[in-house]
Amino acid sequence: MENKIEFLCLECNNLFTREKFYVHLKEHGLNKKLYVKKYPDAIIPKQTGILKQELINKIGIDQWNENEKKRKFFTSLEGYIQKYGEEEGQRRYKARYEKASKSLTGKKYNLEFYIQKYGEEEGQRRYKEKCINISNGKKRNKTGTIDYYLNKYGDEIGLIEWNKYIVKLKKRHTLNSLIEKHGLEEGTKRFNDFVEKSKVTLENFIKRHGEELGKLKWKEYKVKLRNNNYFCFGWWLKKFNNDYDLASEKYKEFQTRDLSWFVKKYGEIKGKENYDKWVVKSRPSTGFFSVISQELFKSIDEILIDMNSTEICFYHDKNEEKQISKFKVDFLFKNKVIEFYGVYFHMDPRFFKVDDFNQMVGLTSEQIWKKDEERMNIIKNNGYQTLIIWENDYFKNKEKIVKECIKYLKEVN
Repeated sequence: MENKIEFLCLECNNLFTREKFYVHLKEHGLNKKLYVKKYPDAIIPKQTGILKQELINKIGIDQWNENEKKRKFFTSLEGYIQKYGEEEGQRRYKARYEKASKSLTGKKYNLEFYIQKYGEEEGQRRYKEKCINISNGKKRNKTGTIDYYLNKYGDEIGLIEWNKYIVKLKKRHTLNSLIEKHGLEEGTKRFNDFVEKSKVTLENFIKRHGEELGKLKWKEYKVKLRNNNYFCFGWWLKKFNNDYDLASEKYKEFQTRDLSWFVKKYGEIKGKENYDKWVVKSRPSTGFFSVISQELFKSIDEILIDMNSTEICFYHDKNEEKQISKFKVDFLFKNKVIEFYGVYFHMDPRFFKVDDFNQMVGLTSEQIWKKDEERMNIIKNNGYQTLIIWENDYFKNKEKIVKECIKYLKEVN
């Protein structure tokens, strides 16, 4: 039988096993943190990773897994019921769970405790500081990443532990796992609460950050979400470092995917499933509008304000889009309309052929062009002038397009 690893205490120059090392430090009035501060170069017992590796080397991986399986069973609800019977087992398991839960999230660590101890303002400040420190520690140690597990447990065991963590993470907040842990009624309640809290809504942002900050963060989130949309040409331009030609090529390749492309990549069955998901995802939701267009219109509006214009502009982010006949126009100033055409949404003829099919609107290029032409004719027949700005032209030279729009708006009828 191998000897256990022993560690030297630099306070008294005696050797101790891991189990006894930290107990012994208390005799010197030290804990791990103080000891390391006093002796920076000291070799101390690490966390369970090394000990686990030693034990696996000693008893073998199969025996270790068997022991782990038994341990998990006897600490589960089924294990308690088997040992103590139905009623007593449930009572003991519930008491154990509540005790463990309290030790992790008890008064000592929650916001209520800090407010009670330090007052409203100071308590909130200290609690927020504690949360930030915990978060930064996790980021620094890359907790929850495969690198973290490999560094902690070594390559072989690290990979096993990582896979266990992923499995546990996937079922952590599922309905079945919560029912198994807390019973049908309580488990269902916890699952519904989790689903409600997880929803990305303005209400949840306000609950989490307060009225003012919550609304601000919600607005930032919506802008970020739109700017990271790969159905927008600007996303591809950013991805390929403003290389206009390469971005155009990749954007067109992305938008013209059809069923054959998915079947070739994923196979017959999976390809059909992914294609159907793609079609649904690529269709715009109610109230769809181009975020990039609003950037252009705001630039135009600011220049008009500087020119002391008393006329009102109408666009999505200001005064909403104005309706002319049965259509809402993108931008209206006096009797002049500016329409912003997305590369894919309006099938820019410089990118797409007559028979190319648009997954977003379910029409071919030719059908979209005909529809756009009819729309523009109706707007003109109602006494309005029109200017079309193409998305790719705007990205190519924003300043030039803004000047072009201002010149058009200043022209006398």
